[in-house]
Amino acid sequence: MSQQKVLTLPPVGVEDEEWRTQAACRGHPDPDPIWNPNRPEQAAEGKRICSICPVQARCAEYALTRREPHGTWGGMTEWERDYVLTGRYRHLRR
Repeated sequence: MSQQKVLTLPPVGVEDEEWRTQAACRGHPDPDPIWNPNRPEQAAEGKRICSICPVQARCAEYALTRREPHGTWGGMTEWERDYVLTGRYRHLRR
């Protein structure tokens, strides 16, 4: 029998991170498009989920501020966030 994966966000910290409880990805049954977008279609699915999220802007701010290295946050992949922060792509996909 295969176990179904369910997306769980990192625990809410002491700072104002209550917004995480409203995230569209919270509890999503398939976390791969969000946290492990290895293929373009997975990244597109993660971004689709972000596009309907009521806290997308806050999520993007969180990821950019903390330089979150993995997954899709606030509608941006790790490579897009890197570009926003540095003006260039440092990660190369194979």
